Amino acid sequence: MWACTFELDADETRAVAVGSLLRADLGIDRPGVAPVHFHIEREHDALWIVPAYGAKDIRVNAAKLTGPKRLDGQAVIEFSNVRIDARILDEASSEHQTLRFAAMHLEPMPRNPTAIVRPFT
Repeated sequence: MWACTFELDADETRAVAVGSLLRADLGIDRPGVAPVHFHIEREHDALWIVPAYGAKDIRVNAAKLTGPKRLDGQAVIEFSNVRIDARILDEASSEHQTLRFAAMHLEPMPRNPTAIVRPFT
């Protein structure tokens, strides 16, 4: 099973970028995936998913994402035939929160699955 983890501290302004861009924190080389499809940022002791400009096909827990949405506990993020199971750890901590992408599912499966996901931690 594929997984990667990102830590977001309270004093950081960093966001986790997800898209096809080579420098994305989570790179997904698939048709229909924008260079930055969405990003996840920490604000006011919560993690938020924020769609990038023009990304219209994102769903969080089966609901269409139309603007920033707070992520709580566990979420299924779907876009461009990609499904990511995300979990938020350390929810009670005011100093940092951990975002774990626990599994990623690509539909249909590519011919060369090793060239698809580039997690950088």
